[in-house]
Amino acid sequence: TIVLEIRACGEDVYLSLCDSGTGMTQEEIDEMNQSISLYDETFGYGVRNVNKRTELMFGTEYGLRYFRNEQGGVTVEIRLPRGGKSEDKGVI
Repeated sequence: TIVLEIRACGEDVYLSLCDSGTGMTQEEIDEMNQSISLYDETFGYGVRNVNKRTELMFGTEYGLRYFRNEQGGVTVEIRLPRGGKSEDKGVI
């Protein structure tokens, strides 16, 4: 099962994609979250690229985070500023 959720919270918007797959250990999740902003040949280019572009556009408080979920799978959450404005780049 895959669930997509979009919610506004204060000045931010959160896009969450949850699955009920086999999941990952908390150690694997922590490693992904630590590696997502760093160059690492063993980590996916697409995921890192999306996160880095989001950080560059809106600041390091925005981007992707991974979590274990109640269904036993993994949730990826993308945090963006509400309204989509970047101080340096205009509106996306």
